[in-house]
Amino acid sequence: MIGSHSRKEGFTLIELLVVIAILGILGALGVTMLRSSQADAEELQCKATIQTLTTALEQYKSDRRHGAYPLTSLEGVPGAGKLTNRINLGAESMFVALASKDFRGDRPSESLGDDSFENTDGDVSAKPLTIYGSKDLFEFLDPWGNPFAYFNAADYGNPAVRRYMAASTVGGEYEIVTVKPWENAKTKSPFRPSSYQIFSAGPDMTFNTEDDIGNW
Repeated sequence: MIGSHSRKEGFTLIELLVVIAILGILGALGVTMLRSSQADAEELQCKATIQTLTTALEQYKSDRRHGAYPLTSLEGVPGAGKLTNRINLGAESMFVALASKDFRGDRPSESLGDDSFENTDGDVSAKPLTIYGSKDLFEFLDPWGNPFAYFNAADYGNPAVRRYMAASTVGGEYEIVTVKPWENAKTKSPFRPSSYQIFSAGPDMTFNTEDDIGNW
């Protein structure tokens, strides 16, 4: 009887260990799948935001009062004043164009909401340039919190418009980085050579790496 009781206890302990091991494996798989699902959702959100901005930029260009895509800088724009730090120039110019009072298209700043933009470099214009009362020069943000880079085709070769703020981790400190327009490896020419590029640093939060997400 004593021997039988010991064997029963031993068998139950083994079963318990097996169950714990299985639960551990399932838990690890669940976490991996959750992270993968979240990453996929963020990339889809990024692409959807780019599509929203692209649609608005096309509406801007089709308006006869503009007839062209926004420039890569607010240099010379009435009310902009002196550009103090020359960072995020393209991103700020795009935001002002698509949030200006005379823009008759669908404003992304309204459809995407207040969380979709921020003033990551803290600069301001001399006067408010948008439908908002603030003088802040905002930039549209990707799902990881970095500004979308924007380049008008006329400035693809202009190094003066390549300084951007970017954080290397979600919620981390912003630092000044150099961002270059993307080049097509096959043609050796920039993507979208006659219009513009808009792109995100992607989930690795580093510009000009393979996971960048853009309008090409």
